[in-house]
Amino acid sequence: ARVRRGRRMRGAQTATVPVASWAHAGSPPHHRNRNARVSVRSRSLIIGERTTRVFSKLDRLETRVETGVGRRVSMAASSGDGRRDNKHHAPPVVSGEEFHRRASEICHPRARDAHASFYSSWTDCITCDPSAFVLPMDDHMAHRGHGVFDTAHLHLGKLHMLDRHVERFFRSMEQANIVPPFDEETTKSLILRVAAAGGLREGQLRFYASAGPGGFALDQAECVRSVFYCVSVKKRSSPAGADSKSDAPASPESEADSKSTQSAFEADFKRDSNESPPRNIKHQRLETFLQIKGVSVVTSKIPIKPPFFATVKSTNYLPNALVVADAKSRGAEYGIWLTADGAHVAEGPSMNVGFVVGVDRGGEGGGAGGGNADGEEQGHVDGGEGNDDEEEGDTSEREKGEPRSEQPKQKRATFVFKTPAWDETLAGCTVARVVEFVNEGRFKHLGITGPALVGKITLEEAKNANEAMLIGSVINCLPIVTWDGAAVGKPHAGKVGAVAAAIAHAIAEDFERNEPELTPVPYELFE
Repeated sequence: ARVRRGRRMRGAQTATVPVASWAHAGSPPHHRNRNARVSVRSRSLIIGERTTRVFSKLDRLETRVETGVGRRVSMAASSGDGRRDNKHHAPPVVSGEEFHRRASEICHPRARDAHASFYSSWTDCITCDPSAFVLPMDDHMAHRGHGVFDTAHLHLGKLHMLDRHVERFFRSMEQANIVPPFDEETTKSLILRVAAAGGLREGQLRFYASAGPGGFALDQAECVRSVFYCVSVKKRSSPAGADSKSDAPASPESEADSKSTQSAFEADFKRDSNESPPRNIKHQRLETFLQIKGVSVVTSKIPIKPPFFATVKSTNYLPNALVVADAKSRGAEYGIWLTADGAHVAEGPSMNVGFVVGVDRGGEGGGAGGGNADGEEQGHVDGGEGNDDEEEGDTSEREKGEPRSEQPKQKRATFVFKTPAWDETLAGCTVARVVEFVNEGRFKHLGITGPALVGKITLEEAKNANEAMLIGSVINCLPIVTWDGAAVGKPHAGKVGAVAAAIAHAIAEDFERNEPELTPVPYELFE
């Protein structure tokens, strides 16, 4: 069917087709004018060996394509590498019903397996059909990136730190100039309802707020209303950095490496001062340690977002995606952003970073971390066995009546946990929880003294840290073992550190034991 703009073709039967009919069928009109009319000649079209006819009627365009022809065109339109040949590709115009049937048929396997339930305030309903997890194309979140989102972790049927994530979600909406579709309590209620409808006990609840549908301009004034979306998805089966299960026997090198890292981890635990951790807790931490695999990172070449946009959890993640692509192209798993001055570490593509740096007790600077203003006040939990022996020796000397010799106290190295300041990066809920762990003294047995430091960290300081790690709600805690091709960590360079393993265990444990911040999902609503 030939279409000529602005005039009729001689001798042709014509039909006037409103723009709305084209829009309903899913194809754009050839004219920008809303009152435009399209003249169509009804004639035979020869496609391959079959013939189709296009019948024109007032206010409606029906296209009838024989099934066999459709298959031939589809096969001819695709090249061997999966790309379409535009010269021969002729998609049909179909009804909304046919469109949804096709969408259901081509729903990809990952969606069917992992996408459990979806809510849209635009339609105000929940569906468990992954082919219906859609939003209008004229939604400003789709074509302008004018939207924000957040994610809550689901474990054993409970959402972890839901209140914190929803509070940040509302802060992001305020910064993005999006009118909240619902208040906080209603938002939380909808998130829980979507989780219950999906039936998952492990996974994530991802929720979004959009400026809304209404057109393709920049001005959000055209948007009909803001929209809330929520989707429940399964937990990633094999997150980056986790060892994949395999039936293949371990190589002698990997077994030796495992034993050496295990010994190093157990040695760190021997530094406990007064009390050793319960055996079951120690075993759990050791098990967590042995399951964690370090990751490689590179300093990203992609420019970081300006602070205003970096501190908003928006759906505009093009820079973040390019950071990952850049890292993969250079043989690493993640990229690390630097601040705008190029001298300080900022964050990962979708997670925060943390470091263990050394300071000496006198605050004069020691290890990779250099000096610390709070060093004099920060006490160090002394080592276990050596310290006990020393005290026993002193007691025996006093019992013998021998005078105690005055010896200068040796400065002992202590460590602090540092994470980059949140004025140029996103304030992560998970790294904030880790800071709380440190300040509570959770890692004193590993020599980590509080308070945790949130401030600037130079690239040199980060690369020379005793330990470096990525921290986020989806990845938990992943130790960084190489950075720009060089091994990271002390004294076991390129190995998983004891502190990172302990933090990973503490986060996992928090998913189960932090009752005040665990919200049960009301599965009984749909059972």
